[in-house]
Amino acid sequence: MRRAVLLAFVLAARPALGDEAALIAFMGGQGCTIGADSRTAAAAAGHDAAAVDALAAAALADGRGKQEGAYVVLNEATCTIRLPDITSPYTVNSPEIVAITSAIDAYAPRANRAASSRTWSTISPP
Repeated sequence: MRRAVLLAFVLAARPALGDEAALIAFMGGQGCTIGADSRTAAAAAGHDAAAVDALAAAALADGRGKQEGAYVVLNEATCTIRLPDITSPYTVNSPEIVAITSAIDAYAPRANRAASSRTWSTISPP
């Protein structure tokens, strides 16, 4: 009885299909896991916290997810892991990066430096 009430609550709390699809796509960049960090990231991205919790509960209830410690891991049929969207304030030309890098040939012995007409495969080892 208790399980039936919980399932009814979960199904009633489930977001619209389009919203759930967008949330699942977002979770792909979070490793298809729902935990404290991914909840925070989802809220920062504009997803409703209740929708995240409803997705986690529904995934556990209908077998699309598995509890792993503090995380709910969505299965591969539900969610595809993708590289996260990482934005960085740095570029290759940022002073912080330039200060810790050097030209590619700065430390290679002169005999081993590639001329513009040669490729790395034609350079003999020292």
